[in-house]
Amino acid sequence: LTLGQYFRLVEDRCFISENTLYEYQTAARNLYSRAFSVGKGLAKHDYVNGGNETWREKVESIPVFSITLAQIERHRKEFLSSRKVEELQSGRTTFNKVLRNTKALFGQKVRRILEKTNSNPIGVEFPDDFPFDKLQMEKEGSKRFHLNRHFVGTDPETIIVDAKQEFYDASEHSRGDEDLACYLILLLASVAALRRREIDELRWDAIDRAGCQIDVRPSGNHQLKTTSSDDTVG
Repeated sequence: LTLGQYFRLVEDRCFISENTLYEYQTAARNLYSRAFSVGKGLAKHDYVNGGNETWREKVESIPVFSITLAQIERHRKEFLSSRKVEELQSGRTTFNKVLRNTKALFGQKVRRILEKTNSNPIGVEFPDDFPFDKLQMEKEGSKRFHLNRHFVGTDPETIIVDAKQEFYDASEHSRGDEDLACYLILLLASVAALRRREIDELRWDAIDRAGCQIDVRPSGNHQLKTTSSDDTVG
């Protein structure tokens, strides 16, 4: 069973949103290509002359369960040791994101659907010592968001009032649509708890002004992060 074949099985049998599955597959290709030293150089970034397509085919032809703990740990060491001191924290964050998404592709939710059992005799036989079960994430520093000193100890309502005065009210006089957009983004993120992509893809007809509600729905170009995100906010 190759990595590419495993991708197809997950696509066909597991209910995972298109965007999430894309992130999982991208992370797995990245990790497998580095673990097996496939496509070092710029070829994988060649989207014009077929370099990326060739690279993907090579990576996806790797037997999915042939990857070892030693290979992944070697990649971890090489990846982090190549970072400057000031880049080490962001490097840990990047490595963790790739590892987290790849682990999710082989996680228990997926296994319960794909794994070979008496009731599913044509399922996938996962090895008992699969390395992704043993890998530890990198320790990261605090991700707490540090506000500008002007806002320390300030409640959200005050921030919104200040933003309205700075962006919304000012837009009526001079700076225009750009500042108004900044205010709307802050409002939708802080009050309606919308994600960045949900805000970007929000249509005017999804806003019920009379009922003070917003319909958050998937569209042809945008799939929601989770099924629970498909909801009316108000």
